[in-house]
Amino acid sequence: ADPGATVAQAFAAAEAAGIICFASAGNSGNPKGKGDSVGYPAKYPSVIAVAATDASDARASFSSTGADVELAAPGVNIPSTTMDGGVQATGGGWNGTSMACPHAAGVAALALAAGVLDGNGNGRVNDDLRTLLQATALDLGVAGRDPLFGFGLVQAPAAATPSNFAPTVSIVAPAPGTAVPNGTPVTFTGLA
Repeated sequence: ADPGATVAQAFAAAEAAGIICFASAGNSGNPKGKGDSVGYPAKYPSVIAVAATDASDARASFSSTGADVELAAPGVNIPSTTMDGGVQATGGGWNGTSMACPHAAGVAALALAAGVLDGNGNGRVNDDLRTLLQATALDLGVAGRDPLFGFGLVQAPAAATPSNFAPTVSIVAPAPGTAVPNGTPVTFTGLA
């Protein structure tokens, strides 16, 4: 259930401050992938909702679905650490969108570490990063954004490659008849 306006405002404030938020879409999906079952806080527009895929890049049958799903990541049979600080024994892993969400956040961290984004786009690295993750995702399911995979499966190599962030050039023309001095700066904005 929606935890209320206070929580929604907290996530909106975080996003406005330039923080990128990821959340598990939820494990309330059904095998046919029908209906809107994305949970909170993933349902908030200020949060990236991450669905789960299996080793074949198919939607995990439990993964929540709906218009708020934005990205997908591996979430079936994922080895992880245990509550006591150990590592899960070999031969299996955990399932859930809670296993998928860290993959998406990790891809975002890789893109930032690679220096793909510098914040000079629109002044908000989180918005540029969100756009980059959407643009570099591997489209799964029906073409375009869909309620099962969102924009698709996160792709670490594509997102962390500087050439995939193509700035556009924005030049403000002077008034007619006005000379432009040499060395006039050119500004770069946004994703191409």
